Amino acid sequence: MNPALHKDLAHRIASIDSLPTVPAVMRPLLEMLGGSHDTMDLEKVIEAVSRDKTISAQVLRLCNSALFSRSKVVDSIRGGVLQLGLRRVQEIVMACTFCPMLRVKKIVLDPAIFWRHSFGCALVCRKFSSLIDYPDPEQAYLAGLLHDIGFQVNSLIDPEGWKAAVHKAVSDGIPLYDAEMAILGYSHCETGRALAEQWQLPVAVAEAIEFHQVSETAAEHGDVVAIVHLSDLFCRMRNMGYGYYEPLCVDFTDDPAWHLLAGHFRKLASMDLALFTFELDVLIEEAQKLVDEVFSSPTLAA
Repeated sequence: MNPALHKDLAHRIASIDSLPTVPAVMRPLLEMLGGSHDTMDLEKVIEAVSRDKTISAQVLRLCNSALFSRSKVVDSIRGGVLQLGLRRVQEIVMACTFCPMLRVKKIVLDPAIFWRHSFGCALVCRKFSSLIDYPDPEQAYLAGLLHDIGFQVNSLIDPEGWKAAVHKAVSDGIPLYDAEMAILGYSHCETGRALAEQWQLPVAVAEAIEFHQVSETAAEHGDVVAIVHLSDLFCRMRNMGYGYYEPLCVDFTDDPAWHLLAGHFRKLASMDLALFTFELDVLIEEAQKLVDEVFSSPTLAA
């Protein structure tokens, strides 16, 4: 990123009073759930979940929902955590943490659609990482979840310009990134990176936010950037984008991000692409159902 542009955007972001922050109470739980589930202290997770009313309510509501078809009503946090599993609890925590940040009316995009794309991308990132043996699937999950957070920033620092960019993307059928560059002169990638630094997110996550549209330019953490880039494209091609038609036609094996990963991970180089695509399609369907269930809650619905 151009240093002068970065400095200007960072200054503009720092001056916004309504800018969202990651709640301090969530940090320990997110860090706990982001580690290895094999060594995680289940009692500490249950205790942390119990301390937050929103998360507790979501855990109980979701484990008793039709999505999981439980024959016996679960009425305790311990029972809910055990029924759902740590991974699903992590997803609920992420939703409760970041969903309220996407309710700003100025964002123009439907917050529910935005969240479906972000959450779907996060799940695909995790699955993709596991399939190729990337060593930190949870890092990839967080990077996928937050890769487009700059859209919210743009809606706050230049509401009219952002609105014009969205309208151009929809009317011209082009990626939002291209419309942002044409109207604003910068994109959600740059503003998202500035916000990531303000939030003190891991460098790998910040780089994925900045470079996921142009993955070949990433330096230090190119692998996670490439995973987010491909997962983002996959979701948008499978009708989990931003609520408007994008005429995308992508050959993943020709994408620079695919070549980068194939050079680092043998499993990708020998992967059955048809089977890989089928597995991710199934995951997209699961993500859609889960996000629809989460958004049916009046506490998280936009």
